[in-house]
Amino acid sequence: MPNIGAVILAAGESSRFSRTKQVIEFRGKTLLRRVVDAASEAGCTPIAVVLGSTREEVACELEQTNAVAIENRNWRSGIGSSIRAGLQSLIDNNSQLEAVVLLVCDQPYVDRDVIPVLRNCLH
Repeated sequence: MPNIGAVILAAGESSRFSRTKQVIEFRGKTLLRRVVDAASEAGCTPIAVVLGSTREEVACELEQTNAVAIENRNWRSGIGSSIRAGLQSLIDNNSQLEAVVLLVCDQPYVDRDVIPVLRNCLH
């Protein structure tokens, strides 16, 4: 089985919401925790979560997970800077990585069953 990592994008400021979107609860878990758990349950390793605007508030959601927080100090530059920060972190620290799944924290229906479908597209 290929070694597939995950980059979870969670650096935005949720400007259209009245509160931090990453920590909104959906079916008993925050949006961020749902996607971290899905990536982990699907066998993704390592998992990098890119944080930015609300780093302090959101980072606590990663406690007791195997995900690593990556700070994107340039989060205002847009999603491309977050993708770059997450990928660079995984590449720099994991020489055996064969592929990376890019995920966002605000798609709660992307679950552990969806990620293997993406993995199967590799071969």
